[in-house]
Amino acid sequence: MHTASQSAVDFLVSYGFAIIIMSVAVYVALQLSIFQPQLVPVYCDAASDFTCKAFLLSSNGILYMTLSQSTGSQLNITGAACSGSVSSTGNGPAYGNANIVGYSAGPSFYPDNSLVHGVQMYTDSASLVRVYCFNSGGIASGTAGGVFTGYLWLNYTSSGLPNSMHSVQNIVHFTAKYS
Repeated sequence: MHTASQSAVDFLVSYGFAIIIMSVAVYVALQLSIFQPQLVPVYCDAASDFTCKAFLLSSNGILYMTLSQSTGSQLNITGAACSGSVSSTGNGPAYGNANIVGYSAGPSFYPDNSLVHGVQMYTDSASLVRVYCFNSGGIASGTAGGVFTGYLWLNYTSSGLPNSMHSVQNIVHFTAKYS
């Protein structure tokens, strides 16, 4: 025969285990972001010799990206471009930041990305690049939490080479959420 106290213990044990299991399930669901409407992962895939340290895309379309490089040379960034697509030739941005590839004089930007011009990147140290991102509609602005996938090109000269020897390279492919 069961006594009242033994029934109470059985009740607490069985419901206690059920509550613990449900709590663990809710915790796992929260950690996996199951309740968030956008499950797009944020990532930054850099070219060899480059590393993404941190990045942020503001709602007005400005990308702030901290990069480091391990080329063994000091790099002088003379231009940058951020676009949601690669050009039809595959060697440059599809939209915005005019003249990132072609040079007759110094680089020109649309709109002016003057904070990029003259950024020095030393081997194994981080540098901040600030640039507007573009898509087919112009500057890639968005609402907080919205997603943008794009590419970052850098135009740079390397220490030990003449300033006329510009290298244009697709440095990063990334997905970011607007903040």
